[in-house]
Amino acid sequence: MLKRTCCAAALLTACATLAVAQTRDFTPVTDQVLANPDPGDWLMLNRTFDQQRYSPLDQINKSNVGQLRMAWSRGLPAGTQESVPIVYRGVMYLFAPGAAIQAVDATNGDLIWEYARDYPQGVNPRAARNKSLGIYEDMIYFAAPDGVLGDRQVALGNQGR
Repeated sequence: MLKRTCCAAALLTACATLAVAQTRDFTPVTDQVLANPDPGDWLMLNRTFDQQRYSPLDQINKSNVGQLRMAWSRGLPAGTQESVPIVYRGVMYLFAPGAAIQAVDATNGDLIWEYARDYPQGVNPRAARNKSLGIYEDMIYFAAPDGVLGDRQVALGNQGR
């Protein structure tokens, strides 16, 4: 029993540390950031307003692409997955099957926070198809399967609409 309690306390401390770090270090996404994203960020479906779908990063090239290996993987719940994740400052935000929004550490796949909306009776979130999320200021925007435009504060996935 003591061992379980210590493990639970360690896990809660680690999660709280990640959450506080994300809150403290978060820089809001402005019009200027969207118009000229950092090379390591992918803030919208096509990366840029002119729909380049191109990353200017050059660490991977023709001479070293064959050396790539899987760094991490993350299972998702059963359901439809058609969305393009967005990445901002090392955090990947994704619309997971079941209509949940997840913030994941892009370096190791660890879950930072998850938001699962309570849907009205008759709405099947597992059948939801969502192509993309939006990020602006300190909010993640998404179209919920019940027709609501939802939002969540990026830091900690705090309550929104």
